[in-house]
Amino acid sequence: MTVEFKSEHAEVVSALVQDQTAVGLLPQPFVTTALMKNDKLKVALDLNKLWEDSMDDGSKLVTGVVIANNEFVQDHADKVNDFMDAYKESVDFVNSDIEVAAQIIGDHDIIAKEVAQKEKVTKLEIKEADDALKKALGKLDEVKASGKTEVQTKIAQAAEKKEADYTKESWANFAKAKRDAEMAFASETATAKQLKDAADALDIAMKALEAKKPDNNNDNNNGNNGNNNSQIPAIGSVIADASGIFNYKVTGNDTVEVKNMTAKGKAKKSVKIFDKIKASGKTWKVTGVAANALKGNKKMESLTIGKNVRKIGKNAFANCRKLKKVTIKSKKINTIGKNAFKNINKKATVKVPKAQKKKYAKLLNKAKLSKKVKIK
Repeated sequence: MTVEFKSEHAEVVSALVQDQTAVGLLPQPFVTTALMKNDKLKVALDLNKLWEDSMDDGSKLVTGVVIANNEFVQDHADKVNDFMDAYKESVDFVNSDIEVAAQIIGDHDIIAKEVAQKEKVTKLEIKEADDALKKALGKLDEVKASGKTEVQTKIAQAAEKKEADYTKESWANFAKAKRDAEMAFASETATAKQLKDAADALDIAMKALEAKKPDNNNDNNNGNNGNNNSQIPAIGSVIADASGIFNYKVTGNDTVEVKNMTAKGKAKKSVKIFDKIKASGKTWKVTGVAANALKGNKKMESLTIGKNVRKIGKNAFANCRKLKKVTIKSKKINTIGKNAFKNINKKATVKVPKAQKKKYAKLLNKAKLSKKVKIK
């Protein structure tokens, strides 16, 4: 027995018509199409009936669904809503006027008019599509509700901050982000993406708040010579600088690694990993890029990696398909994780320090950099 998988239903119908010994697995309405083309064909098993007979929960065997990437739905919720509304209108139209809809379907060679007009098939398809639509619309509402909750949580956290504790400049940025978040939360028309962006922006602004420097005279009187370590983040905590491009994880007394990109960072075409950043009242060296940090970025076309980076984690830049230019300034990199550069643009070029070219070429090849990418 030979099993063949076809890319389209029509190919299965054609194979059944041409080979009298063939057995095919088809959904409706293509079963009816095959029967109309060859009256010698017969239905051996009805999977819908077998499913219904074996299940006692009233469920249906669904053969057609609408699938979308979660990130795409969140980033383009308004467009997805428009599509689903139009989709529902189309289903409602077919259900309300089967004869006219069948004529249109036949005219566009989707399936034969006679097949499309079969009321039994059409109602079954519509029931399945309607159920799928209701579930999908419900998921969109869940995404938006989740965004509302996230914004509300960030606003509550922001309300605990006191202006007197922070520098004027960092407070001004924070106050604006807080107002924007409050407006997004209050809006009835804010999309899931707008809610998420507002929450992310407020989170970044809170992390970028800089405490006012202590009064040295008072500190001297207390015998601590002006040193105040109470505001220094602990190793493992997450911080952000004023640029708002990345979130960073503290890895040492004065070192951090890029943890991930913010919504603001994901919108940039040209991205730079800095040598150093200023955050929480001190200067930090950026010595690493965490696993999955920029994975799947859809906008980034050029990337510069700073001179203090020593380690790049696995999948750090994987699937950044628009990334065409990479400049590595660091001469200290000893580790590039598995698949770190897998599936970047095949026409990309990677510029490295001359003295490190041979070493870095080996590391990059192990990180699944395409052989078509030029290393300079």
